[in-house]
Amino acid sequence: MTMSIKLKALGLGLLAMVAMSAFAAMNAGATVSGHFVTGSEHTFITGIVQKGTTHDLHFVSEGGSEIGCDSSQYTGTHKSVSKTTTELTITPAWDQCYTTPDGTKFGVHENGCDLVFKSRAALGEATVNVNCASGKKIVITHPSCEISVPTQTVGGQLNNGVTYTNQNDGTSWVTMDVKVNVAAEYHNGFCVFLGTNHTAVMEGAVTVTGFSNAAHSVRTSISAT
Repeated sequence: MTMSIKLKALGLGLLAMVAMSAFAAMNAGATVSGHFVTGSEHTFITGIVQKGTTHDLHFVSEGGSEIGCDSSQYTGTHKSVSKTTTELTITPAWDQCYTTPDGTKFGVHENGCDLVFKSRAALGEATVNVNCASGKKIVITHPSCEISVPTQTVGGQLNNGVTYTNQNDGTSWVTMDVKVNVAAEYHNGFCVFLGTNHTAVMEGAVTVTGFSNAAHSVRTSISAT
């Protein structure tokens, strides 16, 4: 599985254009009204993206050069006797990332952070949490600029949130469409001239499929109500 991340901040010629970006106003107050429903009490989750399509979860700043990752994975588990939950925790794993067009390789360090997708909201769109342990952040270590994404709750507003579409190929699965404002912090390298707090957008989609075994070989249903 692959993922592309677009961040204008990592193209040096474009960095100055976002120097005055304000810290995003985050809405953490959306009311959850729906559920995710799984077909087994213990469900193993795989998230799939398709690079270069709308089913490609990425970061973007206004315009901007592209950062691609040769490898990305999204996994999670959910365990409940009732087979229902109001949130799904997805753990990202990104590897061998690079900027275009120069192809400079760099690391994305998840540092144990998860993406926690909340179920449908009563009003507007659902929220997603960037969830990191105390003192930890997602860190992008481009040679010219270090960018960190701290713990935060984003979305929950019209055109700024997550929507879910149920799919079925004999077993139900869910497409998560994401477009949320994300607070990012710039450090080191060229970034020292730009200030610390900026705003990016995480957008795209990830397809979430459930399995009833750890080997991810026996499908089970997952849907959003």
